[in-house]
Amino acid sequence: ALIFFVIVSRCEAGRSINFPFGPRGFTMAQLRGQPAILVVIEDVTERKRLEAELRRLAYHDPLTGLPNRALFLDRLGAAIRLSEREGRPGALFMLDLDGFKQVNDSFGHDTGDALLRGVARRLLRVTRRSDTVARLSGDEFALLLYPIADAAVLEQVAQRLFAALSVPIRHRGRALRAWASLGAALFPCDGADAQAVLKHADVALYRAKAGGRGGLAFADRAFREELEAQQKLGRALREAVEGGMLDLAFEPRICLETSHPVALEAVPVWRHPQLGTARGRSLAELAEAYGFASKFVEWLLARLLEAVRQLDPAGASSLAIAVDLPLEPLALGQGVERLLDELARQGLTPERLWIEMPEAAFEGRAGRAARPILDRL
Repeated sequence: ALIFFVIVSRCEAGRSINFPFGPRGFTMAQLRGQPAILVVIEDVTERKRLEAELRRLAYHDPLTGLPNRALFLDRLGAAIRLSEREGRPGALFMLDLDGFKQVNDSFGHDTGDALLRGVARRLLRVTRRSDTVARLSGDEFALLLYPIADAAVLEQVAQRLFAALSVPIRHRGRALRAWASLGAALFPCDGADAQAVLKHADVALYRAKAGGRGGLAFADRAFREELEAQQKLGRALREAVEGGMLDLAFEPRICLETSHPVALEAVPVWRHPQLGTARGRSLAELAEAYGFASKFVEWLLARLLEAVRQLDPAGASSLAIAVDLPLEPLALGQGVERLLDELARQGLTPERLWIEMPEAAFEGRAGRAARPILDRL
């Protein structure tokens, strides 16, 4: 890329003109008052290349080369405006890989990155040049289809996507399978702007994942209201945990050989005046889903110790307290150390406390990372 500066000037005979262009400037002698023509040539190829690279980095995902969230939202907004003007519908697919975390945990992030690049290539193969495929974050992709004939074609597109992803992606001798869930929304009927349509498709994706691997769901008002109610429940539970507004209920565990109780199972109970009563495993799962599992465990372990202490005056010291924690071991965090210190300080034997976790807690890289916590227990 070259830039030319052309300067034409006339001066008196025998005079000279200084042209201060370029790195050193130029001086040209003028003879007999003839025009002087100066051409300055500057090579801006490298500058243009750097500008193009900066634009690419700002609007594209560095791993897959696909448009990123910023560029995708811009194109989605433009497509929605075009759809309203032309009276033709468009569609948005949200795609999330099922089991991607297990791939990262089991084989490492290098293999996970290879899987993401392979998925990007597959998605580009089954979409039109006029469509946009983007990587929004992590293992979440988005597909913008405009125009489409009607909503009926979305089923066909979804089947092509599932078929493309069902073929294993080869990486270093491994055959990686990319199972996916799809959520779809139509525009302009599902929203008048990019954020609204994206929210509808996101809710549809959540619904698809709730139905199991390889699910497909469309934006649905009733389900969206249900999801918003669950999010409200999650926020209220966080406030209840931080405010100490939960209780423990106890259910006896009976030895079938002797018919005698051997333990009391501690069940968290939350009684909300408007939202009703929730208990047990659902509370732990809700706390984990909304990112405050550690606070929930901290509250629960403190209450368990209190329960163990209260059993001694009642003369029931042979009973243990059992609790079910359907959480990753890392959620136990520093609560384990405080628990063990308190058991030692009060002279309570560890056999008095049963902590139960699912087998999945011990699998993959997450389980290995949590090994020190499990060893301490």
